[in-house]
Order: sequence, then structure tokens, then C-alpha cells
Amino acid sequence: MQVPNVIAQVLERMMPVGSIVEWAPVDGDDTDLSTPAKVAAYYGFGTWEAYGSGQMLLGVSSSHAIGSTGGEENVTLVLRQIPSHAHYERLDFSGLACEIWPHRLAQERAAAKSL
Repeated sequence: MQVPNVIAQVLERMMPVGSIVEWAPVDGDDTDLSTPAKVAAYYGFGTWEAYGSGQMLLGVSSSHAIGSTGGEENVTLVLRQIPSHAHYERLDFSGLACEIWPHRLAQERAAAKSL
């Protein structure tokens, strides 16, 4: 038995009919899964179809029935919608190191509330 066939058989058991595969290439990965034929060639099995183009998956709940849709294509967040967090950077210019201390969103929020 050929090794690629064994891998395809294992994947086929892991992804039965009805499976949804979300694909986001990582840096440097040039895998193209833009068509059902390319997905079938990549995995080595199955009949694939595109699903939910321009939408996101959302789990079923008491608030969201099967097949329901919603949301916005583009949203501009306001300050109160962004969780408090910090960014750390370290720069090195030919041996001269510089650290940029955390910029905390909480401080920005407090300043915005006082306006």
C-alpha cells in the first residue's frame, strides 16, 4: 500500500461526510484550496464544496438557530469594545537596545472617560 493512500484513508476517517474545513494559509504556505477540486487533490479523497462564502461559522444556541445568519462584513470597534491589553516591543539598532514599555489600553480608556 502506498503511503499517500494510507494518509488519505486516515484523514477520511477523521473528516467524515459533512465535515467543515476552515482554511487559512500560514506565512510561507502556498497551498491553494480555492476550489473543491483543489481541496480533493490536497486531501486525496472526497467530493468537496464551498460553504458559507463571506460568512463565519457560529455554533447553534438558544439565541442562534441552525442556519441563522447575522453580523457585519466590516465593523469599526470603539474603545469600550476592545479588551484591556498591552504591547511589548524590543528594538536593537547595532548594539543599542531600546525597550518600548507597554502601552495599556486601560489607561487610554480612563483618559477617554474623563473627556
